[in-house]
This record gives sequence, C-alpha cells and structure tokens, in this order.
Amino acid sequence: MAFADRLKQLRKDAGLSQQQLAEKLGISARVLGYYESGERFPKDEETLISIARAFQVSLDYLFDNPVRQASACPSRYCYMKTMDLEDRARVNDFILFMRWKSRHSDGELEEFEDSHLSDPGS
Repeated sequence: MAFADRLKQLRKDAGLSQQQLAEKLGISARVLGYYESGERFPKDEETLISIARAFQVSLDYLFDNPVRQASACPSRYCYMKTMDLEDRARVNDFILFMRWKSRHSDGELEEFEDSHLSDPGS
C-alpha cells in the first residue's frame, strides 16, 4: 500500500475528516488532500513524524515496509493501534488467555471463557 493510500485509510479508520487531521498536523486540508491523492509528499521529516504520532504508528508502517516492521516491533502495540475495535478485542482476549493458561490447569478453561473473554459487540 502506498503512503497516500495508507494515510487516507488511517484517517478514515480514526473517523477524522481531512480538516480535523490537517488541524492536528498543523497543515492545511488542501495540502493533506494532496498527500492523500499522491500528488505531493511531505517535504520535511517533522510532518512525517507528526503523522506517525497522530496515529501512533511507525514510519515503517506508513511506508509499508513489512521487513522492518516485523524486526523492529516485537510487541503487540505496533499493529494494535491500527486495528478496528473487534480485532483489537480479539488480540487482547488471546493475550489474556495465554497469560491465564500459563498459570492454570487445562480443566479450568470454561471458567476462563465465562469470566474473561470480551464481546466487542456489547
């Protein structure tokens, strides 16, 4: 995915208008529109860093560099910020389950499911 597409998708996933994101970044909505259409690219690193911080993602993620992402980001937090709420809940449930499983016997699985797993639809 190209930078322009990634930027547009991140903005939409965050529920922001171009105007709202532009204000957050300290640029005009028109310039942001150019970035999202691929007509222009940020000229300075501060703008790129501001974009990454606004969405809590790495620059590698913005530039779609999967090799760098995987090697530089061993924790769950690198990708979770870009997931929708349902996927994020599933990842959190899995992590909770794995922690719980390492401390309990297999016979208590039903108890865990009843008390810990979230329902993203609720």
